[in-house]
Amino acid sequence: MAIQCPALEWPTSLEERGPVEDPSIVLRGTARIGGTPAAVVAIRIKSDRRRAPDYKVGVPADVYQVDALETIVDELDYLVDEIGVIAGSMARSLIHLSTGDYVLWLLPSS
Repeated sequence: MAIQCPALEWPTSLEERGPVEDPSIVLRGTARIGGTPAAVVAIRIKSDRRRAPDYKVGVPADVYQVDALETIVDELDYLVDEIGVIAGSMARSLIHLSTGDYVLWLLPSS
């Protein structure tokens, strides 16, 4: 049986939240599900390697907090895989924006 869901309102733009040297590697916005806010988080990834963040050449790794970014991508991918086991096959949301290819997640808003 299908259960009706409140309308999902996507943000019209996402704000850059990455380091000053590469602000577009992390994007964030707020969606609304029936008026309840939800965080939209997008991380720019290498189009040929969906689990690897797309770091700018020449920007030092410590600027990116590499361990944190890579852990986030790995952990969220793990959660998507595990939810897929329970709820049925799921795929990562890969979108192309003017600044590159991104994996996108819709998360609870804090």
